[in-house]
Amino acid sequence: MRTPPHGPTALPQPRGGVHFDDVSFGDSPGRVVLANISLTVRPGERIAFVGPSGVGKSTIITLLFRFFDVTAGAILIDGVDLRELDKNTRRRI
Repeated sequence: MRTPPHGPTALPQPRGGVHFDDVSFGDSPGRVVLANISLTVRPGERIAFVGPSGVGKSTIITLLFRFFDVTAGAILIDGVDLRELDKNTRRRI
């Protein structure tokens, strides 16, 4: 379940840098989908996720769009925790 940010932060000019900082996610108790993922994507950089079915490619994107919150770690956009960004900033990125 999503929790609202405690004080939404707006980024007037988001650059689009993304950093997954030791991110873990489980979609039910006892089921880990992603464990300890760290990844940095610089503004303007393009990356691809490649791998067999079920390894977490779609889950990474789902977390980035904040359909779910991470269970550990943080996703940072331009250095700000995704959970703290206001909706308008998230939609512009």
